[in-house]
Amino acid sequence: EAKPLYRGGRPALVTAPLPEYPPDYFKGFFSRMHTLDTGRGCPFTCSFCTIINVQGHDPRYRSVEAIVHRVRRVCGEEKNPFFFFTDDNFARNPHWKNILEGLRRLRAEGLEFRIMVEADLVAWKIPQFVELLAEAGCHEVFMGVETVRQETLNAARKRQNKVKDYADMCE
Repeated sequence: EAKPLYRGGRPALVTAPLPEYPPDYFKGFFSRMHTLDTGRGCPFTCSFCTIINVQGHDPRYRSVEAIVHRVRRVCGEEKNPFFFFTDDNFARNPHWKNILEGLRRLRAEGLEFRIMVEADLVAWKIPQFVELLAEAGCHEVFMGVETVRQETLNAARKRQNKVKDYADMCE
């Protein structure tokens, strides 16, 4: 039952149902995109970010099995589906590697799909992260570059980003 105000904390994602869309939901859109919130919450403390105010620092995650099962199911229903993993920061999901390995196995079975993730700028330094994204069918990564001035990043408490690393990251 709908309520005017909800209180009581943030739901555990491991038991929450994944979103389902009616058949005509995407009618009129330029393409059909499946969104999966594989995790919520962010460990960083950037002063301008709404994520930590809305989703919090307390991370919650869906099970690897639920995500891989959803991708498999949708692949059986449509040709070459596109998934946007709407994690606040997929690289900080402790299950990222298992998720990507599960998706890589689906691709090895011949299933075709594409994914997009959101990740922080430091994610490129995580061993195997970029390579596994590619092998799992990732074609796009949404990364926020707020400024190229280190002083501004520091003032916004976004100290994890280092302007001196931007060129190496892009390369």
